[in-house]
Amino acid sequence: MAASVSRNCLLCYRFNKFENIVVSRLRLNQSVKSGCQFSTSRQITKQIPKSNRLNLKDNLSMQYRSFISRKSREETTKVSRLKQNNFESNEPSRLSQLIGPFGFTVLACGSSFTGAMIWNYENIRYHAKKMMSHAEEQKRHFQKTFKNYGFREHVNSIWNQISPGQKLTYGIVCCNLAVFLLWRAPNLHSFLLRYFACSTGKPAMSMLLSSFSQHSFMHFAVNMYVLCSFAGVAISLLGKEQFLAVYLSGATVSSMTSILNKFMRKRFIPSVGASGALMAILGAICYSYPDSRLSIAFVGDIIPHSFSADSGMKGIILLDLVGLVMGWKLFDHAAHLGGIFFGIWYMHYGRELIWGKRQQVMKFWHDIRGNP
Repeated sequence: MAASVSRNCLLCYRFNKFENIVVSRLRLNQSVKSGCQFSTSRQITKQIPKSNRLNLKDNLSMQYRSFISRKSREETTKVSRLKQNNFESNEPSRLSQLIGPFGFTVLACGSSFTGAMIWNYENIRYHAKKMMSHAEEQKRHFQKTFKNYGFREHVNSIWNQISPGQKLTYGIVCCNLAVFLLWRAPNLHSFLLRYFACSTGKPAMSMLLSSFSQHSFMHFAVNMYVLCSFAGVAISLLGKEQFLAVYLSGATVSSMTSILNKFMRKRFIPSVGASGALMAILGAICYSYPDSRLSIAFVGDIIPHSFSADSGMKGIILLDLVGLVMGWKLFDHAAHLGGIFFGIWYMHYGRELIWGKRQQVMKFWHDIRGNP
C-alpha cells in the first residue's frame, strides 16, 4: 500500500511539472502574438475557442504520456546500468564462493585418509593387545557367551558370520536408507535441501552429506545395487579403512567438480546421490583390473554379453563427456567425471603418495596413545 501511494504522488508531481512547462510555453506564444500576458492556465484555456479545447486536452494528454514513457525509459536504463555495475563489482565475491568448497574438499580428503590411517592402527593395536592378553580375552569371551541367549544369541551369530567389509558396506547402505526415509517427510524437505543437496551457496558439509541422499526409490535401489556389487572387490583391493577413505574423498571431489560446473554454466540445480563416490570406486577397480569382464545388470540375463573393465571405464567417461558438453540434465555428468578421474588418479599416484606414507601418521598416533 505504501508503494502505491508514493507512486501516485510521484505521478502527480510529474503531471504538475509538465503542466507548468506547457502553461509557460502557451504564455510565451500568446504574449508574442497578442501582446497579452496570462497568469494562470485557466485564463489561457478561456482564450482558446471551445471547439479546440478538446483537441488541446488530447494533445496535452498525449504529450504527458510521451513524457512519462520517456522518463520511464530513462529510469529503466539507469536501473539496468546500476544492476550491471553491481554485478561487475560483485564478481570477485561470486568467485570467492568457490574458495569455501575447495577448502572443504581438501579438509575432507585429508581427514578421511588420516582417520583411515588411525583406524588401521587401532585394528592392529587391537589384535596385538588380544594376543598379549589371552587370559583376559577368554574371560571376556565367557562373559559374552553367558550373556548371549535366545534371540540375542541368534542375532550375534548371524552378525559374527558377516565379514568386516560387508559390515562396512551394510553400514553405508543403512545411512543411505535413513536419509531416503527422511525424504518421505515433507516437513524436512527444506532441511534436507540445505544440508543433503549439493549446490553453490549451501553449507560446505552438504558436499559430503549429499552423497548419502537419494530422493527417489529407483535412484536409491540402483546406487545401492552398484555399491553392493563392487564393494567386495574394492575392499579386498584396498582394505576396509582405505576403501572408506576413497569413498568419502571421491564423494567430496565429485561434489566439487559438480559445483564448479554449475558455477561456470550458471545453473544452480541441487544434486543428490552416491554416484560420484561410486564412480571413484569403479574407476579404482577398472584401473587396477582392466582385463576383468563386466556385464550390465539384468540385461545379461536377457542378452548374454560381456566387456572388459577398461572398455567399460572408457565408455562411461565418453558418455559423461558427451552429456557434459551437450548439457544433458538427467545425470550430474560433472560429478561422475570428477569421481571416476579421482579413482584413477588415486590408484596411479595417490595410493603411493598418501597411503604409502601412513607410517608417519600411525607413529604419531602411537606416541599419543602409548603402548598397548
